[in-house]
Amino acid sequence: MYFISGRLFKLALLTSAVLTFLAAWVVVDYDTQRAFDRDLESVNAEGVKLSTALVTQLAILNTMAQSVAATAQLLPNLDHAEFEKLAAKISQERQDIINIAYAPGLVVRHVYPLEPNAAALGLDYRVPSKFSAGVDLALERDSAVLIGPVQIIQGGSALILREPVDTAAGAISGERGIISLVVDLDRFMSTVGMDTAKEEFNIAVFGGASLDAQENLILGSASSCGPDVVRREFSVIGNPWTLCISPKAGWPKQGENTHLIWMGALLVVISTTVIFLVINHLRIREVTAKRQLWDAVEALNIGFVLYDAEDRMVSCNSKYLEMYKDNSGGIRTGRRFRDILEGAVGKDQIVAAKGREKEWLDSRMAAHLSPDGNFEQELSNGICLKVFERKTFDGGIAGFHVDITDLKRAQDEAEASKIATTEFLNNINHEIRTPLSVIVGFIGFLAAPKLLGSYKALASAIDNRDSSRAEISEAVEMFVDQIKFQAERVQQSSTHLLELVKDTLDLSQAQNGQLSFKPVDVALTPLVDEAIYHFKHQAEQKGLVLRCSLTPVELRADPNRLRQILTHVIGNAVKFTPSGSVVVTNKIEGDWSVITVKDTGPGIAKQHRERIFDTFWQADGSATRDYEGTGLGLAISRKLVDLHGGEFWLDEDVASGSTFHIRLPKAKPVETAEIAAE
Repeated sequence: MYFISGRLFKLALLTSAVLTFLAAWVVVDYDTQRAFDRDLESVNAEGVKLSTALVTQLAILNTMAQSVAATAQLLPNLDHAEFEKLAAKISQERQDIINIAYAPGLVVRHVYPLEPNAAALGLDYRVPSKFSAGVDLALERDSAVLIGPVQIIQGGSALILREPVDTAAGAISGERGIISLVVDLDRFMSTVGMDTAKEEFNIAVFGGASLDAQENLILGSASSCGPDVVRREFSVIGNPWTLCISPKAGWPKQGENTHLIWMGALLVVISTTVIFLVINHLRIREVTAKRQLWDAVEALNIGFVLYDAEDRMVSCNSKYLEMYKDNSGGIRTGRRFRDILEGAVGKDQIVAAKGREKEWLDSRMAAHLSPDGNFEQELSNGICLKVFERKTFDGGIAGFHVDITDLKRAQDEAEASKIATTEFLNNINHEIRTPLSVIVGFIGFLAAPKLLGSYKALASAIDNRDSSRAEISEAVEMFVDQIKFQAERVQQSSTHLLELVKDTLDLSQAQNGQLSFKPVDVALTPLVDEAIYHFKHQAEQKGLVLRCSLTPVELRADPNRLRQILTHVIGNAVKFTPSGSVVVTNKIEGDWSVITVKDTGPGIAKQHRERIFDTFWQADGSATRDYEGTGLGLAISRKLVDLHGGEFWLDEDVASGSTFHIRLPKAKPVETAEIAAE
């Protein structure tokens, strides 16, 4: 990084110092996190070890209780000597078991050892007391139940394991029994390994779902189960237990290397400051010149790229990257021009290269290595460029890429507009001249009727005294027919001329936003019938079937404008359909009615479909085309449909004639209209 002012230099130096201390803080945080993770791993491992030991030891006690229960079930008449022998064997294996009692029929009959526990003989569990806790639950679950800690007569706390017994005698009488194992809590926890663990960790054990209830606390204190401890939840003989464990010395606040890291960061800041000063002093002039040059290049609204003598890219400006953004990932410093070019061709970015990639690449490389003049290059994203390349004094190549898209588009649009306008003027000249020629020609005959052959025949018949009344009548009828024929041709040509003038005026008003528009509720069917009747004679002359099949509906439209739309669309269908049929239908779509005009004509070529609604445009714009017209009908119709807030479109199917759709709003029901008016 280069610095050209004291302010920038100070900012860079400050940024470097901040980043260095930030990096040091990150490393310190990482070092602290490592220490925390080590302690956490140790705590987790100890928690797993202790919880596993708790579950294992309680499972062993449960197994012992089940073995006593199984023996009692097999020996319904178990006497005290047999019970004492069985209990003594179990007590020898587990020093933490301080009392084993058997209560057939829920009355304590046997207890071991007898001497300190003789007072328990005869205890009736059927009578609720603190000595019968857990009995009903064990009988209800028909499985072992662990309760505690409880204070025992001998002193201290203990856990009591209740195991239900089904004896043979009980099966007959309906009575059940209970085996009770009283386990000294301190000895049990010592067996689990809690004594050793408590020297290093804060530990609390809860025997229940709630960690707030004091009666659920089995070991430790509730304060040892705060938010910063590791909790392990596990199941013990059907009950949820929770073990809370945390380091006795607390979690680490910093790592082992914190002081060394901060010292290193300070040294880095000092060293960086010295280096920055030296670099800034040596490069300030060079940087100033380069920055001025590059600012000038960036300010240019053209793409600039520079290649060295080995044809590797040295640099380019942002405008160049913007022009070739589809290949921007392949444009980078150090890449050869051919590699960049192949990347652009591979992504179909160069229009001229499609289908002839190798030939185009070879030609482009030759022009690049021996630059002479300029050329145009069109990209697939629509951008058109003029490319200038020149050799530099050291054998490199500098390229300038100028965006001429707008210029090309303007030229194309101007050319298209010129062609369309020329065709329109030629067509309108032809369209106007034809009816005018007819009008002028026949008006001339009407102005001088004596020149007509029928008039001469009539005059001859009248002058000839030998002519009969029938001959004179026939001559009069011929004269009248000829006058009528000429007058009809004058009328047709005048009507045609009037329609041309009206279309031209409508187009002018539409472009100026001055089209008159007075929507009312109007029935669709009469207007369609009127349009069909208008073209009926023309259709019959061509042998066309011209019909409609409509669902009665009222539209919210200007009747004159709707009549104009239907006349243009149906007239076009009749005009361009040499044989077959023209059918007008409609369907209701919610608040809209869609009018469809379908013909069996040749259809509209795909390349012309996007332009059929353009002003002045026709598929055949020459004055010698097969069909008359100015090309304004569809353009005016679309503007009129837009004025109604509707849609006018052509189906995509080009294989079976043309199908035009006109979507217009329906008239509102009377009630709705009245409410809206109010």
